[in-house]
Amino acid sequence: MSIQLYWDFPRSISAIRILLMIGQQYGLTPESCIENTHISLDDLSQPNFEVKAEQEFLVIRNLLKLLDPTLPLSIEAGLRHHTTTFGAWGFAILSSQTMKEALYFAMRYFQLSSIFCNLEVIQEGIYTLLIFDHSQLPDDLACFLVERDLITVISIQRDVLPIQFPVMSINVALPAPVYADKFPELAGYPIQFNQPRSCIIFESRLLDLPLPQADPFIRARYEEECQQLWTRRSSLGSYSQKVRNILLLQPSQMPKIDEMAAHLKVNLRTLQRHLAIEGITYEQLIDDIRKDLAEDLLKTTNLTVEEVATQLGYSEVSAFSRAFKRWKGVSPRNFRLQK
Repeated sequence: MSIQLYWDFPRSISAIRILLMIGQQYGLTPESCIENTHISLDDLSQPNFEVKAEQEFLVIRNLLKLLDPTLPLSIEAGLRHHTTTFGAWGFAILSSQTMKEALYFAMRYFQLSSIFCNLEVIQEGIYTLLIFDHSQLPDDLACFLVERDLITVISIQRDVLPIQFPVMSINVALPAPVYADKFPELAGYPIQFNQPRSCIIFESRLLDLPLPQADPFIRARYEEECQQLWTRRSSLGSYSQKVRNILLLQPSQMPKIDEMAAHLKVNLRTLQRHLAIEGITYEQLIDDIRKDLAEDLLKTTNLTVEEVATQLGYSEVSAFSRAFKRWKGVSPRNFRLQK
């Protein structure tokens, strides 16, 4: 059975442009950087050109093969990613009201970013852990991608809130690279390697910090653009991506599977077969979306538990509460008190 990988979706070519700039900085030609990728020099000049994740993998492998392994390429790549690199996704983050709103928006639409790790937020007492799951990444690229993702998040944080964010710890569940001593110098933070999980740990109170460029009207405009872009990209992806995108459009009225099949212009058995090939069922997709949205709404809005239940399509709040306790181990009200 083929499992849909969380990083496998169409991506902007902007991250590859950054890789080429770094390659040229160290004497490589653009042609050598994009060798065997089926990307042309003309493609690089197209602002809306999109690539497959595997094509970006090939560019990274080319750089790692051709350049000195002691160079901190992952750090340099991460530091060159800014909110402006990502277009509407970046501007929506920049105009968010608080760090919390920015973080959860970024995670909701992470497929519009350059991130390859699967991001998850966990609360542990007074601390928040931003987890970077790299379990599905190629072994030969995991170190580069985890390090670049971590530094990209730090770079974006500095754009939206230009302070040295007081993190408690930055951990990586991989061996230390030969350039590990460069992280404090270039990125501003030491990194602990060989840890149980890759994450950034900080005090949860920092999520309530207001952002200096907050603007709800600009935020709404760019969120709409993100939704449109995500819809278009998802239509080119797997069946689970297509289904997920449609379900997210109106979570209070999720269609039955036969209605979804009709919307996608396939018969019911075809849809079920494609989802099975991708390792998921229609019911699991609905459950996953409700879980993610419930956590998001409880953390980032002042909606009552009853209102959250209604937004997620539950006719009775008791059914929502039972489902939420199954997902998180606590009731919605107790979960909100922990945030």
